[in-house]
Amino acid sequence: MLYFLIAVWAGLMIYSVRAELRYYHAVQEHEPGLWQKIGAPTLFKIPFVFLNKKKVQQLKLVNNPTVLALARKNKQAQYFFIGYLVLVLCAAIVFFKFA
Repeated sequence: MLYFLIAVWAGLMIYSVRAELRYYHAVQEHEPGLWQKIGAPTLFKIPFVFLNKKKVQQLKLVNNPTVLALARKNKQAQYFFIGYLVLVLCAAIVFFKFA
């Protein structure tokens, strides 16, 4: 059972990371002006773009349908991953409370 939980966690993590990277690359490719405005982050600095409110507001101004679709898919992948973690943690709390 533990191997199954770890496999699902790893699968959702990979799904989330791939969705996030595809979104970032779409912004870089389809909105180069915006990419320069947010500082043209490198691979390791890309996730930290979302920690700055000003940069997040700039990303919300995108009108390209490809980028918007990938943004929705990225958000969906994040919700799946966080939802799974919450579900597993709640199940673990209940299990150890009654075990």
